[in-house]
Amino acid sequence: MENLRCEVRANIKFLSTLGWQPRRIIESLQQVYGSSAPSKSVVYDWIRRFKEGREATEDDRRARRPATATSEGIVALVRNLVEGDRRITIRRIARMAGISLHSAFGTLHETLGLRKLSAQWFQKALREEQLVRRVNLSRELLTKIEENESGFFDRIVTRDETNMTPRVRSNPSSGYLGGQQVQSSSKRSGRLEGLWRAYSGTRME
Repeated sequence: MENLRCEVRANIKFLSTLGWQPRRIIESLQQVYGSSAPSKSVVYDWIRRFKEGREATEDDRRARRPATATSEGIVALVRNLVEGDRRITIRRIARMAGISLHSAFGTLHETLGLRKLSAQWFQKALREEQLVRRVNLSRELLTKIEENESGFFDRIVTRDETNMTPRVRSNPSSGYLGGQQVQSSSKRSGRLEGLWRAYSGTRME
């Protein structure tokens, strides 16, 4: 079929170069090829292409479709890109992995189960080893809270997912930090002790 199409186009090119009118070319092709002759619109299109300087009679090569994100190699590559840079964008992942934006999004959210927090990629669900580590750390923390060893409450620092920029206290004696009043360590530790007592129902010594 491809050879037949190239043959027909070669004839169109030849007859068009001789100065034949499109209608005469169409009639001649129908006489020679019968039902296999191209339609009028196709003939006109190829006449236009040849007049514009086209030489080849073969079909244009179609652009390679973007790779899908279903292969293990692509998934592994996307995982490595994210682990190497937690702030990497979906567009950059798609470009570096050679996949579409839709495939990159699906790989991140559906295959790898990631979501973005504070402009960084994190897993929606923790892996088993991550869960075990958190359990062990929680047990260690509870033990230290119960014993309150070496003024443990005074050394606890809590935070949420939002990143904080350290600021220097403008006046050490004022109790203010960057224009915001800072609670003393005794008040902070007292609040933590109160929360722990309410939770455990025990009296701290």
